[in-house]
Amino acid sequence: MIELYKFALNSIDIGVIIIDSSQTITFWNEYMERISQIHQSEALGRKLSEICETFKKKLYQDIIESALLYNQSRFCSSKLHKAFVYPKEGNIENIRQNMNIKPAMIGDETYAIIQIDDITAQVSNEYKMTSLINELKKGYLEIKESEQINRQLARRDPLTKLANRHAIMQLLDNTFKDPKTLQSSALLFLDLDGFKSVNDTYGHLMGDNLLVRVAGILKSKVRKDDVVARLGGDEFIIFISNIDSIESLETIGNKLVSEIAKPILIDGTMIHVTVSIGIAPYDDSIKNSNDFIKVADQAMYCAKREGKNKFVIYDKKIESGSKGKGPLTK
Repeated sequence: MIELYKFALNSIDIGVIIIDSSQTITFWNEYMERISQIHQSEALGRKLSEICETFKKKLYQDIIESALLYNQSRFCSSKLHKAFVYPKEGNIENIRQNMNIKPAMIGDETYAIIQIDDITAQVSNEYKMTSLINELKKGYLEIKESEQINRQLARRDPLTKLANRHAIMQLLDNTFKDPKTLQSSALLFLDLDGFKSVNDTYGHLMGDNLLVRVAGILKSKVRKDDVVARLGGDEFIIFISNIDSIESLETIGNKLVSEIAKPILIDGTMIHVTVSIGIAPYDDSIKNSNDFIKVADQAMYCAKREGKNKFVIYDKKIESGSKGKGPLTK
């Protein structure tokens, strides 16, 4: 099967390079041989910057690292960059190429797939690259598939390394089978205030860096047995067990709000965000995992409405809406 994929990639009129996390070339298709005049045997096993001088530049190193470290895709147009891979001999002045970089997580290994589309004599076809990447990822997953790897991929957020939505839902479902743990538990729903502004002002790479830093703060401010998860975007959940009082939840809420509100220095830029938190202590009215998340989410939106940068503890004994009552603010 691997030979079939190699044959397919060598048959297309698009340059394909695959590099690992150390930027060592692991695949160099025949089209790359034609446009660079560098044979596969010369390229494989060597650093990308050794083979292609362009990639020594900081700009392109940053782009590659954003794919390998932060799971970001990037498209570089020939209108701005002109070209990326030049032949050893011949006229290079009029060469125009588009480049598309896609991250690929295969098990525990991180790769970047680089497409070099030489449009000197043709129009770039982005759809072709998208289809190629999807098929390549599918093929590699089939080859590398194992029960252990799939479990790990299914439970981990690739950016923050926190538990993901699937993992936290599985944890909650299991907790509902353990009444003793459930009775003393609480769920926190966190949403960053001002995250969109950070993305709009500084770009998505800065936003991703911020999410990683926030994840670290959350992990450091809860107990070892508490579970921090990223639902997606700038939303996080924390499952807390062995809670002995509402006062304990207030202490946790105050600590998290205070820590997130502190300025965060990222790459020389001071970033300011806050957090709105909904806290849902378990009670018997909560019947399943979705109910638990829903009530914590409602409390979080109450914190948003009341000015953000705070937490709200939802009192489950109060029927919100029908009686005109709702969460209790702390």
